[in-house]
Amino acid sequence: MTLARSGVDALALLEKGPLEFDLVLLDIMMPKVSGFEVCREIREHFPVYELPVLFLTAKNQQKDLAQAFAAGANDYLTKPCSKEELLARIRTHLELLDKNRNLDRMVKERTRELEFKNLELQETNRELMNLNDLVKAINQEVELKNLLQTMVVQFTSAFPEMERGAFLIWDTHHSQFTTAAVIGWETAQIKRRAFTQQSLHQAFELKGKEFGEFGRAFPSGENPLVDLGFCEGPDPSETLCMIFSIESKVRGYLVLSRQTSMDSIHASTLEKFSHFREHAISALIKVQYLQELQNKNKKILQAQDQLLLREKMASLGILTAGIAHEIKNPLNFINNFSWLSRDLVQELKDEFFRNRTKFTPDNAENIESIFSDLAQNIEIIGEHGKTANHIIQNMMEIAKGESGSFQSTELNSLVDEFVDLAYHGFQVKHEALEIELVKNYDRSIPKLNMVAQSLSRAVVNVMNNAIEALMERLAAEPDHRARIQITTLLKERLLISIRDNGVGLPKRNPNTEDDIAPNTIKKLFDPFYTTKPAQSGNIGLGLSLAYDTIVQEHQGSLELDSDFESYTEVRMYIPVEQRRIVDSHSAPH
Repeated sequence: MTLARSGVDALALLEKGPLEFDLVLLDIMMPKVSGFEVCREIREHFPVYELPVLFLTAKNQQKDLAQAFAAGANDYLTKPCSKEELLARIRTHLELLDKNRNLDRMVKERTRELEFKNLELQETNRELMNLNDLVKAINQEVELKNLLQTMVVQFTSAFPEMERGAFLIWDTHHSQFTTAAVIGWETAQIKRRAFTQQSLHQAFELKGKEFGEFGRAFPSGENPLVDLGFCEGPDPSETLCMIFSIESKVRGYLVLSRQTSMDSIHASTLEKFSHFREHAISALIKVQYLQELQNKNKKILQAQDQLLLREKMASLGILTAGIAHEIKNPLNFINNFSWLSRDLVQELKDEFFRNRTKFTPDNAENIESIFSDLAQNIEIIGEHGKTANHIIQNMMEIAKGESGSFQSTELNSLVDEFVDLAYHGFQVKHEALEIELVKNYDRSIPKLNMVAQSLSRAVVNVMNNAIEALMERLAAEPDHRARIQITTLLKERLLISIRDNGVGLPKRNPNTEDDIAPNTIKKLFDPFYTTKPAQSGNIGLGLSLAYDTIVQEHQGSLELDSDFESYTEVRMYIPVEQRRIVDSHSAPH
């Protein structure tokens, strides 16, 4: 208890702070400053519930009572009063003050609790938003490769403490697990990408600490990826592995690790890790089903293309057979009588020279000119007859050509056989023809299911074009070193390349007068489109049939690259994954 002798002294004491006093007992009549003024000053700094003010005064007028409460008093007691009443009122106000202070403390504590809960809710909301973003990101992918890469990126970013990630997926085609997606490792750091099912089972399912139903955690010192030979050290401080099982079969492992030293991974992270897995499995199943549907649809389209190709070849065969039948007989008469006419003109010419003296010089000269023109005309008729006969023979060969069936094929052997066949076919007609054949065969190419009959015809057609281009250049440059480079190569796709250093494609088609530019070069794959002179007998079906074989029949692609008076290269690409591998190696030459 502290006694102030005036209002000024009371205000000076109160300036020390509200915690020094629990209650102020004021009189109205005080030196220098009245009790009303002191009360009003107190209320400028302290509310009624923080510092109670009780007036004890002899003034008992109603206006004094009203003025006191207007100044901010909590209570008003007139003198004289009993001690008991005064103490009772003081006690009541102190109890109310204590309750107010306890209530304030409780409110503050509750406020802190609510703020903490709010932070937890905000964190939960952030996690839900991250989950939503992750689910959106993985659900929008429709390609397996893109999905797995997105999953690794999203899972690594969803767990900030993780720095590296890899997804190992089951490859049904090769019966092994392969590395399908990676983040955080440089290419040079990855030493191995394919693993057996047993090795991953031992590394990820029999070691480490289990968390959840399909997860394993590996502490510092245990590095399954290094043990498997996937990469070189240093060991990570923590590694998490999520096991993806579909229909009770393990189909993938998602591995995340961190290199920096941190506290142990929080339990909420492990729970979130397991929760995210369910969404990832759903996305993986969806993509696999979609891929199966796409593969089935692709097979249906392939079957349709093959049926169309067979119908096209059958229709073309009927057409060419009919044309050949109608033209062959009159063409034979033209050819036969052209040679007979040549002999007759020669006999007539010989008879003329025996009796030349019977004619005047002018008549003799005119007759000789006529004989020369007749011989030249008959020679032209014979040459064009031979050209027409060559065209008819080509059409008859096309009429015989039918699409075969897929069968086990040693590609290198097939290419080598028909490259030589095409070359020797020209050598029979042109004994002086010398062309260097440079053969680069990839010995890793296995046996593949292919239509050998169609593929061999495509190789022969491309080789024929290459040899004809070289013969044309040799006619203009006899010293030119003719060369054809034949290459087979197996990477993501199978490549068959035939490159010659002949005349190349002309810049303008002599038959149609249209330009041959890179954007119009596909015209060369159209039926009956040719850049060869009409008298060459080329009807423009060689590349068209090769295109049908490679693109439609084998679902590949055909590319042509050329530089005028320099080279021409035809590249045939065939997707290997669509051709069932029969054994491990072919027998290349």
